[in-house]
Amino acid sequence: MLISACLIVKNEAEMLKKTLPNLIETLDEVIVVDTGSTDDTVSVVQALGAKVFSFSWCDDFSAARNESLKHAKGEWVLWIDADEYMEKEDLLKIKDLIANNKTADGFQFLIYECTPFNPSRQANSYYRTKVFKNFKGFHFERPINEQLMNVSNQNINGTHCELPIYHFGNKLTADKMKEKKQRNVRIFSEAVKEHPNDPHYRLHLADSYNTLEQFTKAVEEYSLAANWFDSIDLKTRALMGKSRCYYHLGKKEEALCVLEQILELNKNAADALNLKAIILLEAKQISQAIEILQGVTKLDIPLFSDSVMQVEQYTFLPHFLLGNAFLLCRKTPEAISAFETAQQAKPNAGLAQKLEKLKTNLK
Repeated sequence: MLISACLIVKNEAEMLKKTLPNLIETLDEVIVVDTGSTDDTVSVVQALGAKVFSFSWCDDFSAARNESLKHAKGEWVLWIDADEYMEKEDLLKIKDLIANNKTADGFQFLIYECTPFNPSRQANSYYRTKVFKNFKGFHFERPINEQLMNVSNQNINGTHCELPIYHFGNKLTADKMKEKKQRNVRIFSEAVKEHPNDPHYRLHLADSYNTLEQFTKAVEEYSLAANWFDSIDLKTRALMGKSRCYYHLGKKEEALCVLEQILELNKNAADALNLKAIILLEAKQISQAIEILQGVTKLDIPLFSDSVMQVEQYTFLPHFLLGNAFLLCRKTPEAISAFETAQQAKPNAGLAQKLEKLKTNLK
């Protein structure tokens, strides 16, 4: 049983020095397709022992992904990026996973959005098919946010497994993040022109506008995406983006109206409940906010979702907001207790100092 890891890269020399060795040491073959690096990426990859191929970048991630598949000789493929990291012990489990699931064509791994080189299973996460059978016509479609498809151009939804991949791509330097945001807007804008009724393209274009703080444009795209999605998870994700944009624009009544739409679809949507509580706190409706937040702290984190599982919305944030709400009521012991729970969920130096000060003043 051969397993090939396939990557597409550009100017990732420093990242690859840390993420590539585990792949090379544990899998049968590592294919790296370089899309035009101007740093030492190619020489670093060659020195580490992977196979390197060149591909002229054409604003199409799927085209580059499919090029990498052309060179893979393994019976199975792990597609992974330079800024995605797997521990050796988890990579070694892939062969057992395949052997124990003989009818599966692919496997969905849990992707955790982490700080670089600080792997954590407490981070926000989502499932994505990352390992699949080679030589069955499986390929990638969409120029960005590429999707794995079968020969009939249907999405491949692999068998769920708990093997983790730690993704560092959302924690880039300011310059790299700006470049990434601008690239995404360019590619998604072109995709929307070609596929105006595709809600996925609309959603990702809206997210891109949102990150660039172009909130009015984002609201328009989120509205279109929400209208066209059948999946409740994806519909609520689009509506949540829309409500946050209204909030940033200072349109809190509009934000509240959208939040109520979300809660009609899913009364336990933690992110919607937390934002509603924030707006209520700002309006000095403290008791209502506290009641909402206490309810959020009792919610279970969903096991599966079509969207990102935002762990902090269930753990850190409601307790942090509760702490602030109790302070507004001058209930310092209750505030300390809430802040301590928030600190356990997500250690924070600033919050630790605040707790120390509150405890000192209480004596």
